[in-house]
Amino acid sequence: MGYANCTVTVNNGSVSSNPDPVPVSRASQNGVTWSFANAGYTFTGVLIDDVPAPTGDLGTPEFTTNAAGRSVMSVSDSVADLGNYSYTLQYTDPQGRAGTFDPQIKNEN
Repeated sequence: MGYANCTVTVNNGSVSSNPDPVPVSRASQNGVTWSFANAGYTFTGVLIDDVPAPTGDLGTPEFTTNAAGRSVMSVSDSVADLGNYSYTLQYTDPQGRAGTFDPQIKNEN
């Protein structure tokens, strides 16, 4: 099993992710990895319904840095319930200010 990959980009203060929703297939994936495309942004956590992971669905976030020096956050996903689910990514910007972004996960067979 592997993790679904999602890239988070900040452009002129607007945050987006690709893909959104990020598909997580029960058959081949058991988690999600988000990577910042921009330097200086750092993931700090993920919330489901305002509850910090780990939750019943998401595991404890793991924070790393990729080869380009960008922040990466990985979290397991039980894919227990199929459908689209909103979640909140938490991060800090290059000036250390906290921010959030609300994309979706699409749990699939």
